[in-house]
Amino acid sequence: MSGLHSIMVLELEVNGVANLVVKTFFGKEYFESINQLDPFLDESRAYEHILLKRSSSKSTYFPTYHGVILNLTREKYPRSYVLRPRAIVLERVEPNIRCRRILGTPPTREYHLFDDFVARIGDLPLSDFEKEWYISLAIDRLERLAALHGIGILRRDIGDEHFRLPNDFYDTVLYDFSHPYIINTPWPYVKRPKPLLALIQLEQVQVLSTVLSRYTHIPWLRH
Repeated sequence: MSGLHSIMVLELEVNGVANLVVKTFFGKEYFESINQLDPFLDESRAYEHILLKRSSSKSTYFPTYHGVILNLTREKYPRSYVLRPRAIVLERVEPNIRCRRILGTPPTREYHLFDDFVARIGDLPLSDFEKEWYISLAIDRLERLAALHGIGILRRDIGDEHFRLPNDFYDTVLYDFSHPYIINTPWPYVKRPKPLLALIQLEQVQVLSTVLSRYTHIPWLRH
C-alpha cells in the first residue's frame, strides 16, 4: 500500500441517484502498522458528537452525517481502486451556489487578534468592497469554528482547504475531521499540555491566517 492515499472520497448511489458521498478508509490494521491514529475512528466520533450536540440553527455549518459503513466489499467498490472497507457517509456537497452556506453575520463574540486582522486587511491595496469581503469571510470561518468549540471539539490542523471544496473559490461547509480532539470531562491527561483557552485562540489565529493567505495565493479579482 506504499504510496497510496489511505482515504478516498467516492460517490454513493441510492436508488440510482448519487446524492451522497462515502469517505472510505483502509482497515485499522493498516494504521496500526504505520503507528498512526485511526482517522476513521477520529472522524466518525467527531461527526457523531456534532450530530448529538450541535444546535439545529448550526446544522448547516457542517455536512450532513448519515452514519458509517464497516464492511464495504469488492462488488460494491470500484475495481480500479484498492479496497478501503470502512466509510463515513455524508451529504454530497458540490462547488455551486446551491451548496454555499456563507453566514454573513456580525461576530457574536470577541475573537483573539480579530482587530489586528481587520487592521492588516485595511492596510492592503484593496477596494472597500474587497476588504469587507475578506473580513466577512473571516467572520464566517470563525463562527463555524466557534460552533465546534461550543460543543467541545478542537478542529486541529486548520487550512483554507477545510472550508471549501477543491478548486472552488467560495466556502461551503467546514469538513474533514480526520484529526479532531473531543474535549472530555475530566481532562484525559494528568496535566493539560496547554490551557483550553490558549488552544481555542490558537485555532482562531490559524483561521485568520487562512484568510490572509487567500489574498496572496488566490486573488479575489481572478474570480
